[in-house]
Amino acid sequence: MGQCALRLALAPEAHSECYGGGSAFSNNTGARAVLRKSQVGITLMELVIVVTILVMLAGVGYPLYQDQVRKARRTDARSAAMQVALAQEQHFTRQGTYTTVLSATTLNLAGPLRDGKSEAEYYDIAIVADADSFTVTVTPVDGKSQKKDEDCQSFSIDQTGKKSAAAGPEGDASKCW
Repeated sequence: MGQCALRLALAPEAHSECYGGGSAFSNNTGARAVLRKSQVGITLMELVIVVTILVMLAGVGYPLYQDQVRKARRTDARSAAMQVALAQEQHFTRQGTYTTVLSATTLNLAGPLRDGKSEAEYYDIAIVADADSFTVTVTPVDGKSQKKDEDCQSFSIDQTGKKSAAAGPEGDASKCW
């Protein structure tokens, strides 16, 4: 490194003789280039690239996240169907018959179950019953995100414990129970 460059690096304003008099910052563009410190910040192009990458990741990631959330909420439907089926069996043991009434007194159900909803209220519960048999069917509530679950449009269980499910046109019901 030359003496001028070393002097400029240490104290640029004190060594004007390196550039023919005057300040190192005056009209000499070469001195400015040597003295410029490392740039701080990002350029507009770098910002555009980063935002583009984030948008692409969000475009792929968010639908996958929504699908995982729908799969996790299926437990709400399975739980509701099993609880109502258990309550039906208890009612049959006490009364000798099954019932179609979802209520706190008839089936000893608590919370949203007695109103025909699953615990998290993503599913509606329906019972079809006669004296010797029943089927509990759980379907997604209209207007909730579970309605978009193509694999599991309904869950059913009967008095024998047989579980079944129905899928949407593009779905696979084998993933439900």
